Amino acid sequence: MSSKSTIFWRVYLAFFTLALFALAILAKIAVIQTVEGETWRALADSLTTQYVEVAPNRGNIYASDGRLLATSLYEYNLHMDLGTAYIKELHAQGLLWSELDALAGALAQYFNGEGEKTKWQWSHELKSAFEQGRRYHPIRKTVDHIQLKQIRKFPLFSLGQYKGGLIVEQGTMRKRPYNLLAKRTIGYHGDKMVGLEGGFDSHLAGVKGQRLLQRVSYKEWIPIHDANEVEPENGKDLYTTLDIYIQDFVEQSLRQQLAKSKADHGCAIVMEVSTGKVLAISNLKTYDDGQSVDEIYNYAIGEATEPGSTFKLASLLALLEGGYMQLDDTVRTGKGSQNFHNLVMYDSKIGGHGTISLQKSFEVSSNIGFANAVGQHFGPNESRFTEFLQSLRLHETLDLPMQGEGQPLIKTPGSTGWSGTTLPWMAHGYELMLTPLQTLMIYNAVANNGILMEPLFVTAIKEVNHTLTTFEPRVRVQGVLSQRTVALAKEALVGVIESREGTAHNLYKPYLSLAGKTGTAVLEKTEKGEKIYQASFAGFFPAENPKYSCIVVINNPDRSTWRYSGSDVAGPVFLGIAQNLYSYDISLQQPKYEVAMENIQARPTFLAATIDDLSNIYQGLGIDVKTPAEATLWAEPQLQGKSIALIAKDMPTHTLPNLKGLSLSDALYLCENLGIQVQHRGMGNVYRQSPGPGTDLQKVSKVYIDLN
Repeated sequence: MSSKSTIFWRVYLAFFTLALFALAILAKIAVIQTVEGETWRALADSLTTQYVEVAPNRGNIYASDGRLLATSLYEYNLHMDLGTAYIKELHAQGLLWSELDALAGALAQYFNGEGEKTKWQWSHELKSAFEQGRRYHPIRKTVDHIQLKQIRKFPLFSLGQYKGGLIVEQGTMRKRPYNLLAKRTIGYHGDKMVGLEGGFDSHLAGVKGQRLLQRVSYKEWIPIHDANEVEPENGKDLYTTLDIYIQDFVEQSLRQQLAKSKADHGCAIVMEVSTGKVLAISNLKTYDDGQSVDEIYNYAIGEATEPGSTFKLASLLALLEGGYMQLDDTVRTGKGSQNFHNLVMYDSKIGGHGTISLQKSFEVSSNIGFANAVGQHFGPNESRFTEFLQSLRLHETLDLPMQGEGQPLIKTPGSTGWSGTTLPWMAHGYELMLTPLQTLMIYNAVANNGILMEPLFVTAIKEVNHTLTTFEPRVRVQGVLSQRTVALAKEALVGVIESREGTAHNLYKPYLSLAGKTGTAVLEKTEKGEKIYQASFAGFFPAENPKYSCIVVINNPDRSTWRYSGSDVAGPVFLGIAQNLYSYDISLQQPKYEVAMENIQARPTFLAATIDDLSNIYQGLGIDVKTPAEATLWAEPQLQGKSIALIAKDMPTHTLPNLKGLSLSDALYLCENLGIQVQHRGMGNVYRQSPGPGTDLQKVSKVYIDLN
């Protein structure tokens, strides 16, 4: 009996223990469902669904004429959900394999380049993905919008995401249509923000949206529609001061000279005098092959160096504005070398220039002449010289709307590094630091009658066509330079080019009105004692009524193959830019030359063009022109006595017109309006086309033209 009681007691104990455990489980279930229900349901949702950020479309950056400099294009990543109910139903009916084969064939045919998958490979991959229950199988990365439209027509994919399984994820990619042009100034965004992309990122970036994704496997998520989904807000558009045409020939001139001089790198800036608008800014770095270049750094705003003799303009302004000297006052240059506090200074001319005028000292760029002139008049009170430089705010950064501006350095008496040699060396551009843009501001101020403008890179921020913010030209310094000082400084700058002894006389052209100053600075010496030079030229034009200012700086030209001075290396780039601008900007073409009627060819250059263009050309040349009475877009010129008659020319609409003699812009306009693509080569006017005139337009998709 005792043994039996023990057994019953143990059974009852086990029963009651299990009963209590069951009651505890029931109680916990009740608590989870009631008290903790919301918390656990939220946790479950977080493990199966999640919200992700959706990047907005970044704002565009435009040139001054509205051409795109940077834009965001949509790109798409494609995946396939092989677990939709429709696909499973096809499998149950024995139809899925044939559908996947058809899809594989379409994919193989569309993506048929080297290294692409064959139809068999696509088919095997898709069938294996189905058998593995893949809900997010990758199909293709980064397809564009045109490709996506075609892919949506493929078997299965044409049924959409929820039946055919095509999952489309939209993203954006940043493109610069003009590639290298102003690349570093336009900038880029990402881990390191540079240029205008970085400076105006808060406007360009837009506002991120959010999208709900659902987990379909351990690492796979697919988007699902949700009422709380937030669409991204696209970024605002930026309108810059950059001129594509000016930027193009500035870069080409700089590129050619870098290759010719085998220099390490260089930059060039063109500014509109009256407004401070930066119309072009090019920064090029040469690679080891001596030909390839890229914009990897914005030297124009970021590289502060000793400017050398281009800074003599600031010293000249200090002497003139202080009333210490006139252009015809004499200065001593000695025999080409002079000791200043146990440090020898040299002039470029062996034997020196002797005693010459301040004007000639500026024209021949005498270091000793300017060191003596500044030392004589500012030596007793050196701070007067640096205070004048500070009145031009040369010691301050320009507060540009982009990161990376180089820090200027203008020493002051008593500051670190000031010594007995500082003032004479500052007088000709050493023992101080300026960026090319900071140096250009001095020249632009003289060109602008003493008014120093803030450099302007951006004119407006817009949303679609609605202007949100405008940026107007702003005066940085005014009232420091008198009109008399400005006039004398312009005279000296013209003399550098027009005087036979001027350091830039090699740039003189009788049909151009230029003013400027050369600079040749020794930046450092190598371990072998070889000097590394910086060649520069800064100036403006036309000299009598300046519209454009420009600076060119080229670093480390190869002395073994080319001369290294500012006049030989940087000067030709300045001249090339000026010549192009004189051709580009008709307002600079003064005086107007009379055209003798007997010099007009019986067969004019333009065989056909728009009537407005032809009228403007001949009227601009002072030639009497007669326009047709009937309304017409196209015309061809004919010589009639001493006048030019514009004869209406009908352009066919069903056959390919005769393009011979048209300019490229007119040929493009005409063909594109007819729905025809144009591929061209050469420069000038059209002299050959294929297919020929009169070809049925239904048989033409592209026309090839040669220009000459």
